[in-house]
Amino acid sequence: MAQFCEMLMDKGVERPEAIKAFHQFDCDGSGVADVQTMMETLEHFSSRSGLGELGKSVRILQSCSLTPGFVDVYGGLTDPVEKHGNRIQQYLHRNRTETQSLPFPYLNSFNIVYVMRSAVLRSILHAAKEDGKNMESEKDLTDMEKWTTHNCYSSVEVSSNNSEAHHLMHNAMFWQSDGAARSHWIRLRIKNNIIIKHLSIGVHSSDESYMPELVTISVGPSSIRLREIKEIKVEKHFTGRVVLLRNMKVHHPYIQINIKRCHVDGCDTRIHGIKAIGYKLVKEQGITVMDASALWYLQMLTSTISFNLPQSPALRNVLLGHTKKALEYMPPLVLSPSSPDKPVFLSKYVLQEIEAFAHQLSFSPDIPEQLSQEGIQVVLALNLARGSVSALCNLISGIIELPSLTLPCADLLYKAISAKNNCLEKLGLPLQVTFVGGDGGPGQTNAGPETLIDSSASSSGAGKTSSPSGGYMTDEGKTKCTLVFKSEQLVQLTKIRIQVTSGSKGAKRGLVFVYNADSVSELNSKFNADEHINYLSKYDFWREKEFEFSVEYRNAGLGGLPDNPVAYFCFDSDSDEIDVPTQWGAVGKYIIIKFLEPRHETATRIGIVSLKFFGLKKPFILD
Repeated sequence: MAQFCEMLMDKGVERPEAIKAFHQFDCDGSGVADVQTMMETLEHFSSRSGLGELGKSVRILQSCSLTPGFVDVYGGLTDPVEKHGNRIQQYLHRNRTETQSLPFPYLNSFNIVYVMRSAVLRSILHAAKEDGKNMESEKDLTDMEKWTTHNCYSSVEVSSNNSEAHHLMHNAMFWQSDGAARSHWIRLRIKNNIIIKHLSIGVHSSDESYMPELVTISVGPSSIRLREIKEIKVEKHFTGRVVLLRNMKVHHPYIQINIKRCHVDGCDTRIHGIKAIGYKLVKEQGITVMDASALWYLQMLTSTISFNLPQSPALRNVLLGHTKKALEYMPPLVLSPSSPDKPVFLSKYVLQEIEAFAHQLSFSPDIPEQLSQEGIQVVLALNLARGSVSALCNLISGIIELPSLTLPCADLLYKAISAKNNCLEKLGLPLQVTFVGGDGGPGQTNAGPETLIDSSASSSGAGKTSSPSGGYMTDEGKTKCTLVFKSEQLVQLTKIRIQVTSGSKGAKRGLVFVYNADSVSELNSKFNADEHINYLSKYDFWREKEFEFSVEYRNAGLGGLPDNPVAYFCFDSDSDEIDVPTQWGAVGKYIIIKFLEPRHETATRIGIVSLKFFGLKKPFILD
């Protein structure tokens, strides 16, 4: 400020006027102003009348109460920005001054805010425009059903190192090329009628020269007729999934990922898995002759019943009873489109007519707008059989408004839990676990308990496989054995495939547990295998009867402990391998198998050949 005032005073300007002028450039009140802005402003007042114009401009600026300072464009409060803009607008309209006389620091800061907000607004409008285009392009698919699927491609081909191509299907592993630079590619053969909704690859910045820098996407009807449609650049510091394709509009039989260049001009590349999500288009057949005949018969029948209901109120209860009796033989999801047990004549249109009539019967005759208790049971069972999520949500929202309502739905809930377990068993994938402890002894040389889950056995989903050494045998006198395994992340176990040795030493029966150490208050957070094994010794006397009682007790909503067993297994004398499904959906990192006794009471050891774990990975749990 002192330098600025001295400079103006040398030109004949009084000190108070110089201080007032300086304050117009000192936006933040720190006593420092931008010299470049001052010089540009003063150049416009180099004439003889400059001193008078400068004084006039200072007086005009003083009458405008602009608030100096930076206005955060991302702030939640918009009032400061609006007031700032209004004051500037009023100032310009009132004074109509020349550009040379405007408060440059104020307008510059406001202009930055305006530009940033405009950029955000343009981005939002552009995204909305693209969404509009997507909706218009999907109007042609109104007669199609879209089923989302993660199983989008039938085969994967790579430019080199074919033996590791299967690593692309596992996010925890990576495929590394082995060929000339800028010649690496991954080719996916997409299944029929599958349109890709999302395609991405995993990269890691720690790969350095192996990390892709430039990736292109080619599509086409065959592997020799491909055309490039997109180019993606990958930042060197990025770690995660790079989205290559999103919301495709048509089916492409072949999609090829080309790695054109790696960082640091690397020769080979690494790809940490491929993620593909798509939807399958299934054209609806429309109303067939069979549907039309069934609908005509149903509509005639429902019209007749609806006409007679007011004259015969007892007819409603009779029809609800018959409907309820029929639904007892229809478990959840049996009438869903993918169910193999669904009758052919029960098409979507016929089921919609049946559901509409069931709703009509379910309303209480005393309160027409409210469902009766028996009617709610019928509609609930029908919606569960159809697997209609939207209808179930609507029904539940109506039930919530009736807090005093009680429904005898224990049997229906048990069927729903069984259906859920069956679905989870079908969706379960092989799980990678490690052996962390046991009480059966070290076993023979190269045949310890850790050999039961060798990688070749765990990565395969079917077929019998044996441990490399023929199996694990407990020490002499150990007729009970507890094995503890751990997963690196939370998993929901769906089933275990257990193979035991033939003869009297093979395991006869046992229990399976899944839990987290922090969910059991009696266990320390720091893992100790002996502590876990001793804690679970309280279940050594359990048999199938005790296990079934605990499952029924839990399914009835009466309680249960987090360390309760999730499965019970028992081998027949002529069976050496069985699949053991879990009975409730426990989630945890620790999986414990407790073998309770050998097949014959004279045996002094227990023999196990192999173990395979199947389930779903759970990244987090919502409490």
